[in-house]
Amino acid sequence: MRDVLRDQVSYYSHGNFELLRLELEQLLIKDMIKCLEANADSNSFKAIPHFYGYEGRCEDPNAFDANLWTKLGINAASLALQGYSGYMATELYAVPITSMLTEEVSQGKVELVVQKFVL
Repeated sequence: MRDVLRDQVSYYSHGNFELLRLELEQLLIKDMIKCLEANADSNSFKAIPHFYGYEGRCEDPNAFDANLWTKLGINAASLALQGYSGYMATELYAVPITSMLTEEVSQGKVELVVQKFVL
């Protein structure tokens, strides 16, 4: 993993590396595949990377962020290691992604999209 990190990391002029440029979700997926290959069947594991970073709020991460994302990461890893696919990890349980999908017509074609909720 260090070789991959070395290839992806660029540095600011003052010497610190640009953490925001690091595709951590890709690294975690590759690491999970290696783990599954070593222990079991990796063919059933299909990951769709998506980055929800603290940049969306334009704030530095705080203790709440660290705690929440640690719980989500543990739950997501647990789902993958138990062979579950198509689930979204939450703080307490897993949600089947299909339960959030709805059909929508776009340019004459029916497509599955995540249902929009308005509170």
